[in-house]
Amino acid sequence: MRALYFSSILGALAAAAPAQQPELKLQGPDPSIVKLGDAAELVVRLLQAERGQLLPISPIEGLEIEASKPGYSEMSSIEGGRIYRHVELRWTVSLRPHREGVFEIPKLRVKVGEQILESASIKLEAVKDVTGAQFGFLDIVASKEKAFLNEPVTVRLRFGIDREISGKLVTLHPSLKLQARIDAGWISEPAGAVLMQQGAPGGRETVTLAVNQQAVAADYVGTEQRNGRAFQVFEIVRSVIPVRTGAIDLSAPLLHFRYAKRVEDDFFGGRVARGGVESAYVYGTGKSIEVLPLPEQGRPAGFSGGVGAFRVTASASPTDLKVGESLKLRLSIEGEGNLEFLESPKVDGLEGFHNFGKIEEKSPTQRTVIYDLSPLSDSVKEIPPIRFSYFDPTPPGSYKTAETPPIRLKVNPLPPGGALAPLSGEDGKRAIAGVDDILDMKSLAGLGPWRPPAAPSVATATAILAAPWLLAGAALVILRKREEDLANPERVRARGAAAAFRAASAAPGADATEAFATYLAAKLGCAPAAVVSPDLAQRLAARGIDGQLAQRAADALDRAVASRYAGGAAGAAAGGDFGALVAELESQFDRSVPK
Repeated sequence: MRALYFSSILGALAAAAPAQQPELKLQGPDPSIVKLGDAAELVVRLLQAERGQLLPISPIEGLEIEASKPGYSEMSSIEGGRIYRHVELRWTVSLRPHREGVFEIPKLRVKVGEQILESASIKLEAVKDVTGAQFGFLDIVASKEKAFLNEPVTVRLRFGIDREISGKLVTLHPSLKLQARIDAGWISEPAGAVLMQQGAPGGRETVTLAVNQQAVAADYVGTEQRNGRAFQVFEIVRSVIPVRTGAIDLSAPLLHFRYAKRVEDDFFGGRVARGGVESAYVYGTGKSIEVLPLPEQGRPAGFSGGVGAFRVTASASPTDLKVGESLKLRLSIEGEGNLEFLESPKVDGLEGFHNFGKIEEKSPTQRTVIYDLSPLSDSVKEIPPIRFSYFDPTPPGSYKTAETPPIRLKVNPLPPGGALAPLSGEDGKRAIAGVDDILDMKSLAGLGPWRPPAAPSVATATAILAAPWLLAGAALVILRKREEDLANPERVRARGAAAAFRAASAAPGADATEAFATYLAAKLGCAPAAVVSPDLAQRLAARGIDGQLAQRAADALDRAVASRYAGGAAGAAAGGDFGALVAELESQFDRSVPK
């Protein structure tokens, strides 16, 4: 469970963090299959609320239910170099069965002010006896016992099944290659961390088994001897990034399978169970990874949230161009760290250049940012060094700043009489003598004698008198709206998200996956990389999107990202599908999304 962490300095820095809606989450029950007389634990977590009340849980015959008093903790996270404060209330619910069977615990409810939040219903299975532990094992192996905030940690769940028993496993589901089940919630959704995208398979043989009631791939790593038995050993690997200080709790996993006492060949060459079927329950041991805050001392002003060891290179093309022409600055960040979640360097302040925008390419080991720049004067001689600040967790841990060398440019002046075209978003244009200025007025000859205008009607006169007041009111509305926009750039970003998606996805060679992720990020008020997460559907639903549409959007993005990391071309292929999804999403985003 996340440990209590509090710092007055962090609290002060977090004071400006945007308010978040309370969210209810369940963790467990742990274990999900329990022996009669033993107890399982269910943790009820209320996020982003300092007060709340767990409402009474409906009694269930044969199941003893006891809820603890609420515990309170404060944590911090970092995004874009800023520290945010998070609070959490939690209740531990003890579930002790007194009869065999499957218990369905109804929705748990927590009252926050006048609002009542509900969880999903859950199940707990009680068995008379827990046997078969000698036929398997479960180990959690983490690359680090302690990690800094935002520092990637690799976690391996190694499990083994007795080699003789593995040939007698009873089918759980015909689609599974390994007929076994594992319960370990952190494999799908680690509390206090987000899952990184996994790289392409490493060439090992893989099998599928049921993990948290979903089909999940595991690598076969060979055989291992333990206590005189030979086990077939498998691994499920997850890379996680801690997003809050305190701890990442990896709850004790459970391996469950059923096996026949004897297996024989039938008349058709198949295998049939003889002599009865037994169940095996193998419990592992949980693990906790301590998450340390990033130090305040020495933190650069331009810190991007990057944690790891990185190298930065830059190139530009073309380097010989005229004033106002476009060049592409390609910045590459490579290394081991949270490449998916850091903020790329900003180049809006490069003196002598206009930045038209950027596109980004991501992989587990590289982040490439391509900026579209234009020199505004022939006095520009180079692209100055681009700085990227990050935290290197290598003991003792320190902030570092990588810097690219300057890139020499030859910027040729415009031809005589030439001028820069108006930049994107600028109103007006240059007047051309004799065409669109006073010189292009037509002669009055032949238009007939001049007549004074008729007196205006009462309605027209009223409108003329009211016009200055109406204009003043409209100007005031515009000024206030502009002030609100300046104070809340996220609203501006969200309002133009659909148009930005259409423009980005229509560009030649555009990556529709990147454009769609950027659209969702604008609507959710987060960085594009943070959109790719297991809880995307829930986050969309919380912003007013229908549950089915939210799940379709999350699934589409997940498939496209997975294909891209596996070497596919999902980004281009999914362009039409994403466009249709954006049209549907636009019609459903409610007022909780900034407009």
